[in-house]
Amino acid sequence: MHDITDDLGPAIAVEPDSNRARLQSADVLLADHPTRESGVRWLGRVFDRYPGCSIAVARHEDGRWWLITIRGDGRVHTCRSGAEPATRAVVERLVEGIYLRAVSRT
Repeated sequence: MHDITDDLGPAIAVEPDSNRARLQSADVLLADHPTRESGVRWLGRVFDRYPGCSIAVARHEDGRWWLITIRGDGRVHTCRSGAEPATRAVVERLVEGIYLRAVSRT
């Protein structure tokens, strides 16, 4: 899934598939990575590169794990898939819930 928007939820963009304007304004960015290390490196620079981003998710390209960080939090949260790999759609639904909870607290 790419460039997902719902009137009630966050704008989600996928790097590198989404266009530049979408990436710059998305609330949530998702990018697939071959290794945890490359995902952590991407998370370390994503908020500087994309000013509209509130939550960034690095997902293993085969869906075995995903890493989540929230702007201003400074931590990287690791999630592992169960028996079934986490598809982009599954991760997007999870992150949408995290985003909506974070927004409701502000």
